[in-house]
Amino acid sequence: MDTVTDPALPWEALRNTEDPIPWPALRQFSQALAMTPALLPKLRELLEQGLQDPYEEGRFICLYVPAIIAMAAPGLPEPARKQAAEFFLDHLASFNADDGGDDDDESDSVTDVLSDVFVAACGTLGPQVVLPAVLERMPVNYKPLDFSISLWRLTRLAGETMNLPLRQQVVDFCTKALHAAQDGRVQADNVNMAAWTLAHMKHQASLPLLKDLAEQTGSEEFQEAAACLAGQSTDDHLHPWEEPVKDWFTEYFDVVQARYLPPAGEQLDADSEEEPDDDRDDEAASIVAERRANELARRFDDSPVAKTLPKAMYEHAGFAAYCLLTYAWDYEGCGPEQLSEPVLREVLLEVFPRKISAEADFFKCVVPISQAFLSWLEEEGILPVGKRLAQVIAGWGPEITTRAADPNRWGMAKGFTMLAKSRGVDTSDQHAVSRFALEQSLAQIASYKKKSLPEASDTPPAPGAGSKPFVNATPKTGRNDPCPCGSGKKYKKCCGR
Repeated sequence: MDTVTDPALPWEALRNTEDPIPWPALRQFSQALAMTPALLPKLRELLEQGLQDPYEEGRFICLYVPAIIAMAAPGLPEPARKQAAEFFLDHLASFNADDGGDDDDESDSVTDVLSDVFVAACGTLGPQVVLPAVLERMPVNYKPLDFSISLWRLTRLAGETMNLPLRQQVVDFCTKALHAAQDGRVQADNVNMAAWTLAHMKHQASLPLLKDLAEQTGSEEFQEAAACLAGQSTDDHLHPWEEPVKDWFTEYFDVVQARYLPPAGEQLDADSEEEPDDDRDDEAASIVAERRANELARRFDDSPVAKTLPKAMYEHAGFAAYCLLTYAWDYEGCGPEQLSEPVLREVLLEVFPRKISAEADFFKCVVPISQAFLSWLEEEGILPVGKRLAQVIAGWGPEITTRAADPNRWGMAKGFTMLAKSRGVDTSDQHAVSRFALEQSLAQIASYKKKSLPEASDTPPAPGAGSKPFVNATPKTGRNDPCPCGSGKKYKKCCGR
């Protein structure tokens, strides 16, 4: 049987997000990969999906796949190792992208871990395939980007090869970078890792250059690298690819898991009406709620209950269930066990039409899917009144569809997305969406400039003239939405405290 499609491989284990790490499954995959390198594209596809997935499950896949490749590396033929190296290096650049402007460091910390994991896995593929690809990608301006830092780290693989031409290429590149710093063409701090690469290679001919830079810049990095090359100190630090995969992988897994899971014994208190006093506790609760919503939606999507839905509805089942749970938490602070008629009215009749940028066909499916999901929650022992609530919402479908089609009920993000769709913009193409947003902004600026200001009147308006009673027409703000005050913070961290 073809290993690539062999159902005996434990694909489900790659969804694991909790201890223990599924080492038997990872070893089984690595053995299969070493025997059949044609498995690599499938693993690569999973990894790419994980990089696009905003939920925690995808993040763990992004750990598992590099670990599998790293464990299989010694048995992989050179073409497969080269293909994997090219993939890792191409994706290291993407980790420098903005995380979407969130106000905490969750995305940044996980991205740092993924970058380290990719570097570690790439290093196991060996200098012969990695170094040429690294040198091709090194930025000639030596700017201190995360991408170039990852590349500099991988240049130290040159110390592990006896390929003299390849070693010389690395020496030439590092020397060129250091001369640029010596001449003041680049900042010395941007290229100090070149000094450490030469020291790691024990390239004695570079010692005078390192000493000159140490004296010229006063940099401790250059001083320590020169001392190491001169034999006055030792660099005992092991690079991750020099350690057993299990050692470095376990460390990174623990970091990512700590970001997505609550401390041991901590439970999510969805009944509490008060916001946590500490931002970290609040963020941890939101992370747990989102993680649970994602897990329950996935389980529902795989259940016989969901699969009995018509095909057109089943395609939306997991997404609709996830949105129901996520919005119930974001807007009502309500977990799946506490769903009630008032919560469902808020979520299905108010939030869904306002926030979800979908066509009418989706909203026609919302009630049948929600009914099936609520019944499933009761069958799973999660929501005791699930089937009763399913009956309560039975007649809501037409009103949901009507509200979802009413532009006056749309939130700002949905309004923009629906406008883009109406203008023929492919909203799945981020570049196309960005271009459309720029065009809209320029059009608004131009329209504003054409308007003339009204002439000032010498006569003050009569008391009360033109005044209107204040009506709060602002839609209810979710705890994770941007604060309406314009601070740029989440509502729960600003006016929603």
